[in-house]
Amino acid sequence: MTTFMLGTFPRTAFLVPTTFSTASASTADFVVPMNVGSIKVKAWGGGGGGGGTYGSYVGAGGAGGFASAILAVTPGETLLVYVGGGGRAGEGSANASGGSGGGWSGIFRSTTPLLIAAGGGGGAGGGDKDARGGGSGGSGGGLTGTNGLVQGTWAPDGYGRGGTQSAGGAAGTGGNNGGAAGSYLQGGYGGDNNGVVSGLNGGGSAGLYGAAGGGGGYYGGGGSIRGNGGAEDYGGQGAGGGSSYTTGTSAQTQAGSGYAAPLTDDAHYLQNRAKGGPANSLGIAGKGGDGLVVVLI
Repeated sequence: MTTFMLGTFPRTAFLVPTTFSTASASTADFVVPMNVGSIKVKAWGGGGGGGGTYGSYVGAGGAGGFASAILAVTPGETLLVYVGGGGRAGEGSANASGGSGGGWSGIFRSTTPLLIAAGGGGGAGGGDKDARGGGSGGSGGGLTGTNGLVQGTWAPDGYGRGGTQSAGGAAGTGGNNGGAAGSYLQGGYGGDNNGVVSGLNGGGSAGLYGAAGGGGGYYGGGGSIRGNGGAEDYGGQGAGGGSSYTTGTSAQTQAGSGYAAPLTDDAHYLQNRAKGGPANSLGIAGKGGDGLVVVLI
């Protein structure tokens, strides 16, 4: 527990633990102290994983989004805090997979969300033909997630769309096997989903031949298409980022910028959180940066 001075009034900052397993992201109970009627929450979603590659054209993961607000609370009540994991890196091979979507971070009262910071979309795995495929993932919102990006001339509509305040992002179309749309608290999976490269806490899982998973969020981003396999190995396209969500007062949201996390100059930001996973032409893709939640009383 660390004390920070914000203006002339001290607030105590509780940094939520961020230990993860392959099955789920970090979850913690936050018991509101006595005589506390409001808290300020800052949250960053997990960054999307970078794609794997068989050739030279591969996409980076999108950064997670940011959300903050002052929330009215009741002394003694227990709130549920979730910290989204960074998206898993894609696998580099002849069947190269895209990266999975980053998970959302947030705080809930029972099953009701009070604040959610979105995850970034996964970057596509690249192919080895004509620079086709391998688009980067869209960053998490903001109130609207960013669309995945397109690389080259392969399947120009194959990117996943960003989530909004009312619906998940649409999946990419035009490839051999389209992905799935995002939905409430869940990013869409990439085309030809193999279930191996899974998202954490709402990030969509990736698929074969470059398909990437959408970022988790209030509504998740859409997954992207897979490319062609074998001798005509075109990669996938980027997946969409999820949308963030706030209640309370003094609410703020901000999207990531490409693979760069938002508000890295914030006093409570921790290094390498929420960053999009890097792409690597040698097939050594990067995991997205894990999310972060800070509660101030």
